[in-house]
Amino acid sequence: MRITGGSLRGRKIICPRGHIVRPTTDRVRQALFNVVASNYIQDWRKLVVLDLFAGTGALGLEALSRGAKACTFVEQDRRVIPVLKKNLLLAHTTTSVTKLVRADVYDFLQQKRRLPENEQAGLVLADPPYGKGHLIRLLDALTHACDSLSPKVLIVIEGEKREQVPEKYSDFRLLKSKSYGNSSLFFLKRNKDR
Repeated sequence: MRITGGSLRGRKIICPRGHIVRPTTDRVRQALFNVVASNYIQDWRKLVVLDLFAGTGALGLEALSRGAKACTFVEQDRRVIPVLKKNLLLAHTTTSVTKLVRADVYDFLQQKRRLPENEQAGLVLADPPYGKGHLIRLLDALTHACDSLSPKVLIVIEGEKREQVPEKYSDFRLLKSKSYGNSSLFFLKRNKDR
Protein backbone atom coordinates (compact mmCIF):
# COMPACT_ATOMS: atom_id res chain seq x y z
CA MET A 1 0.00 0.00 0.00
CA ARG A 2 1.17 3.50 -0.86
CA ILE A 3 -0.08 7.07 -0.61
CA THR A 4 -1.67 7.79 -3.98
CA GLY A 5 -1.39 11.56 -4.35
CA GLY A 6 0.00 14.84 -3.10
CA SER A 7 3.38 15.64 -1.57
CA LEU A 8 3.74 12.19 0.02
CA ARG A 9 2.74 10.29 -3.11
CA GLY A 10 4.43 6.91 -3.35
CA ARG A 11 5.26 6.69 0.39
CA LYS A 12 4.69 3.18 1.70
CA ILE A 13 1.94 2.50 4.23
CA ILE A 14 2.57 -0.40 6.60
CA CYS A 15 -0.32 -2.78 7.19
CA PRO A 16 -0.56 -5.13 10.19
CA ARG A 17 -0.30 -8.83 9.48
CA GLY A 18 -3.41 -10.97 9.46
CA HIS A 19 -6.96 -9.70 9.38
CA ILE A 20 -6.79 -7.09 12.14
CA VAL A 21 -7.73 -4.30 9.71
CA ARG A 22 -9.25 -4.11 6.24
CA PRO A 23 -7.44 -1.13 4.74
CA THR A 24 -9.00 0.89 1.96
CA THR A 25 -7.31 -0.19 -1.26
CA ASP A 26 -5.12 2.23 -3.19
CA ARG A 27 -7.68 2.27 -6.02
CA VAL A 28 -10.60 3.18 -3.74
CA ARG A 29 -8.55 5.81 -1.86
CA GLN A 30 -7.49 7.43 -5.11
CA ALA A 31 -11.09 7.46 -6.36
CA LEU A 32 -12.30 8.90 -3.04
CA PHE A 33 -9.82 11.77 -3.11
CA ASN A 34 -10.43 12.45 -6.81
CA VAL A 35 -14.14 12.96 -6.03
CA VAL A 36 -13.39 15.07 -2.93
CA ALA A 37 -10.84 17.29 -4.69
CA SER A 38 -12.82 17.83 -7.86
CA ASN A 39 -16.24 18.41 -6.26
CA TYR A 40 -16.06 19.50 -2.64
CA ILE A 41 -12.73 20.80 -1.28
CA GLN A 42 -11.36 24.05 -2.68
CA ASP A 43 -8.65 24.92 -0.15
CA TRP A 44 -6.87 22.01 1.53
CA ARG A 45 -4.58 24.34 3.53
CA LYS A 46 -7.38 25.36 5.91
CA LEU A 47 -8.88 21.89 6.21
CA VAL A 48 -9.05 20.05 9.55
CA VAL A 49 -9.65 16.31 9.09
CA LEU A 50 -11.01 13.56 11.33
CA ASP A 51 -9.97 10.00 10.40
CA LEU A 52 -12.33 7.69 12.32
CA PHE A 53 -11.66 3.96 12.61
CA ALA A 54 -8.23 5.02 11.37
CA GLY A 55 -6.56 1.60 11.14
CA THR A 56 -3.36 2.16 9.16
CA GLY A 57 -4.10 5.90 8.90
CA ALA A 58 -4.16 5.72 5.11
CA LEU A 59 -7.17 8.01 4.65
CA GLY A 60 -5.90 10.75 6.96
CA LEU A 61 -2.41 10.50 5.48
CA GLU A 62 -3.86 10.98 2.00
CA ALA A 63 -5.57 14.16 3.21
CA LEU A 64 -2.35 15.47 4.81
CA SER A 65 -0.43 14.61 1.65
CA ARG A 66 -2.81 16.80 -0.32
CA GLY A 67 -2.16 19.73 2.01
CA ALA A 68 -4.72 19.42 4.84
CA LYS A 69 -3.88 21.65 7.79
CA ALA A 70 -4.33 18.96 10.48
CA CYS A 71 -5.70 15.47 11.06
CA THR A 72 -6.89 13.67 14.17
CA PHE A 73 -6.65 9.87 13.87
CA VAL A 74 -9.02 7.87 16.10
CA GLU A 75 -8.37 4.14 16.54
CA GLN A 76 -9.29 1.81 19.38
CA ASP A 77 -7.44 -1.44 18.64
CA ARG A 78 -4.21 -1.56 20.68
CA ARG A 79 -2.74 -4.04 18.15
CA VAL A 80 -3.05 -1.44 15.38
CA ILE A 81 -1.74 1.62 17.26
CA PRO A 82 1.99 0.77 16.83
CA VAL A 83 1.51 0.37 13.06
CA LEU A 84 -0.42 3.63 12.86
CA LYS A 85 2.35 5.43 14.78
CA LYS A 86 4.97 4.02 12.38
CA ASN A 87 2.96 5.18 9.38
CA LEU A 88 2.73 8.70 10.80
CA LEU A 89 6.51 8.71 11.36
CA LEU A 90 7.24 7.28 7.90
CA ALA A 91 5.13 10.00 6.35
CA HIS A 92 7.13 12.59 8.32
CA THR A 93 4.03 14.15 9.78
CA THR A 94 4.60 16.45 12.72
CA THR A 95 2.70 16.45 15.99
CA SER A 96 1.53 19.99 15.22
CA VAL A 97 -0.62 18.66 12.37
CA THR A 98 -1.44 15.17 13.62
CA LYS A 99 -3.05 13.85 16.75
CA LEU A 100 -3.48 10.17 17.51
CA VAL A 101 -6.30 9.28 19.89
CA ARG A 102 -6.66 5.73 21.17
CA ALA A 103 -10.37 5.54 21.83
CA ASP A 104 -13.63 4.01 20.75
CA VAL A 105 -14.96 6.28 17.97
CA TYR A 106 -18.35 6.67 19.66
CA ASP A 107 -16.80 7.54 23.02
CA PHE A 108 -14.54 10.05 21.26
CA LEU A 109 -17.49 11.70 19.50
CA GLN A 110 -19.30 12.08 22.85
CA GLN A 111 -16.41 13.99 24.44
CA LYS A 112 -16.85 17.73 24.88
CA ARG A 113 -13.38 18.63 23.55
CA ARG A 114 -12.62 16.46 20.55
CA LEU A 115 -10.49 18.90 18.58
CA PRO A 116 -8.17 21.75 19.56
CA GLU A 117 -10.00 24.90 20.67
CA ASN A 118 -11.61 26.90 17.85
CA GLU A 119 -11.07 24.08 15.34
CA GLN A 120 -13.86 22.38 13.40
CA ALA A 121 -13.48 19.41 11.08
CA GLY A 122 -14.21 20.20 7.45
CA LEU A 123 -13.66 16.61 6.32
CA VAL A 124 -14.59 13.43 8.20
CA LEU A 125 -13.25 10.16 6.82
CA ALA A 126 -14.56 6.90 8.28
CA ASP A 127 -13.85 3.29 7.39
CA PRO A 128 -15.74 1.25 10.01
CA PRO A 129 -15.84 -2.56 10.02
CA TYR A 130 -18.23 -3.86 7.38
CA GLY A 131 -21.61 -5.37 8.17
CA LYS A 132 -21.81 -4.36 11.82
CA GLY A 133 -24.40 -1.57 11.60
CA HIS A 134 -21.91 1.26 11.88
CA LEU A 135 -23.23 3.51 9.10
CA ILE A 136 -26.39 4.75 10.82
CA ARG A 137 -24.85 4.59 14.28
CA LEU A 138 -21.98 6.76 13.07
CA LEU A 139 -24.33 9.34 11.54
CA ASP A 140 -26.22 9.49 14.86
CA ALA A 141 -22.95 10.04 16.74
CA LEU A 142 -21.82 12.72 14.28
CA THR A 143 -25.17 14.51 14.73
CA HIS A 144 -24.40 14.85 18.44
CA ALA A 145 -20.84 16.02 17.67
CA CYS A 146 -21.90 18.81 15.30
CA ASP A 147 -20.18 21.46 17.42
CA SER A 148 -16.87 19.95 16.25
CA LEU A 149 -17.93 19.92 12.60
CA SER A 150 -17.81 22.82 10.18
CA PRO A 151 -21.24 23.87 8.84
CA LYS A 152 -19.93 22.81 5.41
CA VAL A 153 -18.38 19.54 6.59
CA LEU A 154 -18.01 16.73 4.08
CA ILE A 155 -18.37 13.23 5.49
CA VAL A 156 -17.09 10.24 3.54
CA ILE A 157 -17.92 6.79 4.90
CA GLU A 158 -16.72 3.54 3.38
CA GLY A 159 -19.11 0.64 3.70
CA GLU A 160 -19.84 -2.74 2.24
CA LYS A 161 -21.51 -2.60 -1.18
CA ARG A 162 -24.79 -4.03 0.14
CA GLU A 163 -25.03 -1.40 2.91
CA GLN A 164 -27.18 1.67 2.31
CA VAL A 165 -27.39 5.22 3.59
CA PRO A 166 -30.74 7.06 3.31
CA GLU A 167 -30.86 10.17 1.11
CA LYS A 168 -31.60 12.25 4.22
CA TYR A 169 -30.78 11.18 7.72
CA SER A 170 -30.89 13.39 10.79
CA ASP A 171 -28.57 16.39 10.15
CA PHE A 172 -27.11 14.95 6.94
CA ARG A 173 -28.00 14.38 3.31
CA LEU A 174 -26.42 11.95 0.91
CA LEU A 175 -24.74 13.70 -2.01
CA LYS A 176 -23.64 10.59 -3.85
CA SER A 177 -22.51 7.03 -3.44
CA LYS A 178 -20.03 5.14 -5.58
CA SER A 179 -19.23 1.44 -5.58
CA TYR A 180 -15.84 -0.18 -6.20
CA GLY A 181 -15.84 -3.97 -6.05
CA ASN A 182 -17.18 -4.97 -2.63
CA SER A 183 -16.90 -1.41 -1.24
CA SER A 184 -19.13 1.65 -1.45
CA LEU A 185 -18.26 5.24 -0.64
CA PHE A 186 -20.97 7.49 0.76
CA PHE A 187 -20.48 11.27 0.48
CA LEU A 188 -22.64 13.34 2.85
CA LYS A 189 -23.10 16.98 3.85
CA ARG A 190 -25.18 18.75 6.46
CA ASN A 191 -28.77 19.47 5.50
CA LYS A 192 -29.10 22.98 4.10
CA ASP A 193 -32.36 23.58 5.97
CA ARG A 194 -30.75 23.00 9.38
